[in-house]
Amino acid sequence: MTVDRSRLIDRLALPFYFLLSAILLYPLSARLGEVLPGPRVDTWQNLWNYWWLGHAFSSDSGQPFFTPDLFYPYGADLSFHTLSLLNTIWAVPLGDFFSPVLLLGLSLFLAFPIGAWSMYLLTRDCIESRSGALLAGFIYAFFPHHLDQIYSHLNLTSQHLLPFFLLFLLRLFRNPSWKNGLATGLFLALQAYGCLIYMMQAFLVIALLGLARLIRGGGNAPVRAWLPGLAGGIVLFVVLILPMVIPALRLSSERGEFRYKQVRPAFSASLETLASPSVFHPIVGERVRKLNRRYDNLPRGATAHLGLGLIVLALFGTASRLGTLRTFGIASILFVVLAMGPAFQIRIGQETGIPLPYALMEKIPILRFLRVPNRFLVMASLFLAPLAGAGLARFLAGGPKLRMGGLMLAALLFFEYLPTPIRTAPISGPAFCDLLKERATSGAVLDVPLFSGGQSTIYMFNQTHHGRPIVAGYVSIPPPTAGLIVQEDPSFRWLADTGLKSEIDSIPSGSPVEAMRRLGIGDVVLHKDFDPMSDRRTGPPGMDWPEKTEATSWYWRHTTVTGSVPHKRMREYRKMLQVWLGRPYYEDDRVALFAVPES
Repeated sequence: MTVDRSRLIDRLALPFYFLLSAILLYPLSARLGEVLPGPRVDTWQNLWNYWWLGHAFSSDSGQPFFTPDLFYPYGADLSFHTLSLLNTIWAVPLGDFFSPVLLLGLSLFLAFPIGAWSMYLLTRDCIESRSGALLAGFIYAFFPHHLDQIYSHLNLTSQHLLPFFLLFLLRLFRNPSWKNGLATGLFLALQAYGCLIYMMQAFLVIALLGLARLIRGGGNAPVRAWLPGLAGGIVLFVVLILPMVIPALRLSSERGEFRYKQVRPAFSASLETLASPSVFHPIVGERVRKLNRRYDNLPRGATAHLGLGLIVLALFGTASRLGTLRTFGIASILFVVLAMGPAFQIRIGQETGIPLPYALMEKIPILRFLRVPNRFLVMASLFLAPLAGAGLARFLAGGPKLRMGGLMLAALLFFEYLPTPIRTAPISGPAFCDLLKERATSGAVLDVPLFSGGQSTIYMFNQTHHGRPIVAGYVSIPPPTAGLIVQEDPSFRWLADTGLKSEIDSIPSGSPVEAMRRLGIGDVVLHKDFDPMSDRRTGPPGMDWPEKTEATSWYWRHTTVTGSVPHKRMREYRKMLQVWLGRPYYEDDRVALFAVPES
């Protein structure tokens, strides 16, 4: 390959990945600003993030890490909430010109071509083959576990800076300098603002590669040569994340302990999920699901498929004489094992009781908040992608049969990672929010059912349109203020009991009206959408159901905001709200709006 041709490939790599992403992420790529993937619970939360940051920086406080507008009247600590500032803060000045739907859709899309390009650069730094580097970029960006995050997790989609971090870390080890050390710290800090989970995992990468260098006697450079640069990079990292850390320490000390969510077996990789094709594959996915009905309970984000093509190519890459690639092989195995969770599983959700290394992490105060083991697959792909690229390079450097074998493995890998067309839904603001906006001076909004979990994100989406404080809310790691409202009056506890796990059997005898006035609640919204017997002509607020067929019903059951409250309990809600507050001042097929009477 001539020098000019090689440089041309380097220059065209990023445009190539943009074109590839536009094709593989269709129809999202063609309808940015109109639709979003899914949507799921965290989609509404992500939209709220864009609204909140614009609202926070336009107010007097300018404090993004605490909001008075959720869990009213107490507010919510957002220190450990997935604000994903790397993806959202750049959009603050654009919020007056573009909708949150466009800004969120654009952020989700850009993660793929940029992630592929950064992996291309990392792989080119490890091997000479541009063909291998192009394949590595595709693997990293469209790794099935990563692609699944587009349906709900903006922060987990944001892995595109990790290859830059690893690139400069490796350069620091090879050619110690302050420049490489500071660049490592810079990209680590930027990754922290994109996704705290990947930042914490990245420190394990530093520890692992640093240990490997110590065992090998420092490689090309002794420890004393690269250690100062690494220390400088970590110092820069700490300085850059102080705006996020200081409020976290202060607010968490003032407002008590955060709640820890336990690890769910379904979110740990098993031998079955690692070996089996994804149930969301456009061609074989439905057959895979029918062969194993346990996949019916496998949610988005739990995909753990590696692919036969990736495994074979990565094994060939690991066999290279390059010490760095051998270290990559060890690292990829370690992170796959961590992705398998605290106990070994052969089949989905069936723990054998054999402990695995992740069990130790659950005992470490900070690392225990990772709580979803299979997210370590992203770190595994960070090392597997260059290995597969190196493996392809070895095949292409051989004879005709080896070259043909390498191309067939690359084609197999592309087929295994082929995504189904991105399922999208149009997003629009409910009409009743305009009425709530007009009554902004009346106080906060109480949404019924008074959810305290992920389903209340639909209320947060409505808030982006009416702009008023809400009693409900959902924060990634529940803050100490979550659920305090039920202590104010027995009626609030009853409104929060959806009848699924009934704690209060009888309707409260007293009226919560005085408590509502004291707390500053001005309007109550009864969401009839959660009644399974209501007439759902268009589905949950803000989206339309697609045409349901036998082939799509299972998909939509696992990728949209679903759930209901027993019809009997919804009738009780309606009856008592009318007794307490009078007839609704507005009602349609989705909601009934009640005004809290003035004293």
